[in-house]
Amino acid sequence: VGGQISDLRIIPVGELGRPRVDVTLNITGLFRDTFPGTIDMLDEAIRMIAELDESDEDNALAANLRKDIVEDVINGMDPDEARARNSVRIFGEALGTYGNGVGRLIESGKWDETKDLADIYADLSSYGYSKGGFGKPMKREFVRRFGKVSATIKNAPSREFDILDIDDVYQYLGGMNAFVRVYGKKDAVTYMGDNSDPKKTKIRSTQEELRFLFRSKVTNPKFNSGLMEHGYRGASEMAKITEYTMAWGATSDIAEDWMYEKLADTYLKDKDIHEWMNDVNPYAVMNILNTLFEAIRRGLWNATEEYEELLKEMYLEAEERLEDLTDRRGPFAPSSSSRGPCRCVRRSCPCCPCSRRRPPAKASSPPGACPRGTCP
Repeated sequence: VGGQISDLRIIPVGELGRPRVDVTLNITGLFRDTFPGTIDMLDEAIRMIAELDESDEDNALAANLRKDIVEDVINGMDPDEARARNSVRIFGEALGTYGNGVGRLIESGKWDETKDLADIYADLSSYGYSKGGFGKPMKREFVRRFGKVSATIKNAPSREFDILDIDDVYQYLGGMNAFVRVYGKKDAVTYMGDNSDPKKTKIRSTQEELRFLFRSKVTNPKFNSGLMEHGYRGASEMAKITEYTMAWGATSDIAEDWMYEKLADTYLKDKDIHEWMNDVNPYAVMNILNTLFEAIRRGLWNATEEYEELLKEMYLEAEERLEDLTDRRGPFAPSSSSRGPCRCVRRSCPCCPCSRRRPPAKASSPPGACPRGTCP
């Protein structure tokens, strides 16, 4: 009716041409608030498929539901409650809350391993949504469902935004990937769907999507020239691309060494871009350096000695530039670090882990000591 879905019809397996797939959804707080009717309809579709009398091979959803109900009933749960809880396939944040915490951890640097990202994703995203319970705490069922995931996917309706443009994608798809990597199937795969042309839907692995963006966007002179037309904001976008690349490496292990090298080559080694960035937004240069140092420290980038030396040299230059800028502007000018001045090592040390997001590499390091033991 008017282009809107008004009713549901089950497609027979013979007409479908393949076995049914058991799909679990992770919704955002915005989707929850905007489309409650859609959530109810999705839940109804899930229950209709679950009640079909079909073989396990043809209907994975019904097969998994039967197994989970039997397991819970054996362990003492009421059969009706077991069916109601195990039928839920839609999860998101608690009512009135937004965000799953993954981005907050990445930005603050207050995480040590992928498990930390997986845990906060599970803690804040494990609320079930169905006709029988809207925003019900269901972490046990959440862990059970996502622990069995074989593939994760995020569909993009257009090419206007991509996985290096907005942090929501790495928070939700990346957060899901982090959980699956830690608690689920080690051979699970992750995909990005491109629905920009409904007649030619494309699916790439998320790693292939990131490679595609580096070739078509990050290293594209025309794209970078376009960013340079926007001055301060354009430089901030370059810093953001660097940060999101590291976030994909942290959550999904898809950022490769050559990608970090291309970031350094494009934003730091390219004389024109580097000088322009120093003129319009020197803080973006420091943010890029901090992110690349963090990627090295966390083992996300196995940088060569050449690149490490380059980063150290540019760090000293950037810090000196920002000190001069701060001295000219007075005591209330923003510092190069969003976390305040360094307190664990001397500020001139390019290996200093205090800048921006990184916690001290060695809490016991005395003032004035390089945490790597490499700086004079």
